Amino acid sequence: MTLNFNDAGVSIVCLGGAQLPYGADAFADMIHAAARQDHPRTELIVVDDRPEPPASALPADLRGCDHVRVVGGTFKNRAARYAAGLKAATGKYLLLLDNAQVPVVLRRSAVTTLLMSAERHPGFGLIYADYERIEPDGAKRDVHLLDWHEGRLRDALDLGRAFLFETATVKAARGFNERYEAADLYDLRLRVTERGPAVHIANRYAGTLYSVAAPAGTHNVFDYLMANRDAQVEAEHALGEHLKRIGAYLAPGAHVRPVTSVTRNGSDVIASIVIPVNNRPQFIGRAIESVQAQTRARSR
Repeated sequence: MTLNFNDAGVSIVCLGGAQLPYGADAFADMIHAAARQDHPRTELIVVDDRPEPPASALPADLRGCDHVRVVGGTFKNRAARYAAGLKAATGKYLLLLDNAQVPVVLRRSAVTTLLMSAERHPGFGLIYADYERIEPDGAKRDVHLLDWHEGRLRDALDLGRAFLFETATVKAARGFNERYEAADLYDLRLRVTERGPAVHIANRYAGTLYSVAAPAGTHNVFDYLMANRDAQVEAEHALGEHLKRIGAYLAPGAHVRPVTSVTRNGSDVIASIVIPVNNRPQFIGRAIESVQAQTRARSR
């Protein structure tokens, strides 16, 4: 069935409030871009972290607009804030902006383009798109993301910071899990892709759908080694639950065949661990400590 764009409501949900790590001007640019989409049935829901958000929660020219609302409250974490936005959403589609750390500025036709993709991919789980990254020095570059496929499960996989869902799909997937402080969006991605594929809109000809102002500092491919331990445990739990739901979970210790040890230099060796290192001295100690903590004490 062909989607009638004029009849398809879209709820854009983003975070607001006093705790955002970027300035009021950057926030206002993001809110204006979301509120001024060319799709006629677009509403904007800003979830504020204050029980009674002040008038300044929105730019002055958007206060009182029927299609822009602020939802305030006391929230446990980011997942609870997004859950409040989901509850307030009235659109068939939910466009979620991951703007807790950086502003996400939509192009004027972003919603329309996303709806075109939704029409072409019935039964999708989520839709994501290439974006423009604005560096701290003002330089701009297009970020070309990888195509999603079943089994691409790494939590650090970059899918950008704007995601389109069918609202009913998110609700059927049990929405946002408030037990997670950091893995909430990762968990949601796993849950919705159990119901349909993630569709990638690649920037080949028509430009990106949104821009993201990069925070100061350089990207490090070893960021995962410095990630917060609690966040890593959350991601492992979310992935484990996903594997259980799809019947792919292997319990620790299960499906392991005993290996007969061999003798080398007078001692039994069960496993040899090789750690290639190049110009990363700060990680050597942590790697050795991890090896020493393994349950097989005779590893070397």
